[in-house]
Amino acid sequence: MVHLGMSGSLRIMPADTPPLFHDHIDIVLDNALCLRYHDPRRFGSFHWLQSPRHPLLDHLGPEPLSGSFTGAYLYERSRRRRIPVKQFIMDGKVVVGVGNIYANEALFMAGIHPARAAGRIAKARYEILAGTIKQVLGDAIEQGGTTLRDFVGGDGSPGYFAQQLRVYGREGQLCRECRAVLKEIRQGGRSTILGLIEQFGHAPDGVWCDSGLQGVGSLQAFEEKGISPPPHTGGDLNLMYKKAIDMRLPFVAVD
Repeated sequence: MVHLGMSGSLRIMPADTPPLFHDHIDIVLDNALCLRYHDPRRFGSFHWLQSPRHPLLDHLGPEPLSGSFTGAYLYERSRRRRIPVKQFIMDGKVVVGVGNIYANEALFMAGIHPARAAGRIAKARYEILAGTIKQVLGDAIEQGGTTLRDFVGGDGSPGYFAQQLRVYGREGQLCRECRAVLKEIRQGGRSTILGLIEQFGHAPDGVWCDSGLQGVGSLQAFEEKGISPPPHTGGDLNLMYKKAIDMRLPFVAVD
């Protein structure tokens, strides 16, 4: 079992390739290739296992792309939890593999404020969040991961998902959906980027944003009150509803 730590990576290369300064271990294969472990910070570790069980694995939650990871699972695990939902989904005891970047992206796509208490989020909202976690991780895998500094894939190539990030690393820039300025807050010493309309609760014109899909009733309330939707819908209520469904984004609702 290999724990990559913070900066570790495994690369496949010819076994006779001269090692670099931070190359520490070669697993030599029978086809003249090797699996080389590279780790500048040296926080990773190798473990020889006699069985699938290990203390580092026994306490971990499910894989996020597995069938056991669902909104119902998140809802049950979150009951009576006061921890902010972002820290909740980044806890490896709850679910593995959801780091800071992907937590930012998934919460934005689900329209959930990252500081909201995990135990105060409804089951329906967790169904959306489980879906956005799966979506953002699946998209990142297709792009080879997210390279910001030192991440590389097994062939040494960087990942390109950083070019598709909706919020992470874009504080102070315009949201690609609502065109409002993205805001940064700090949680547990980590950067959290969120959208003013999608997650923060209020649109720039003061219209209430419910941060969740509300159904046709909200559209009817909009029409009855004669209030214009935010700019990213172009004033078209049908487009607003379609964008919310297609992109898993919230839309402004008036109660």
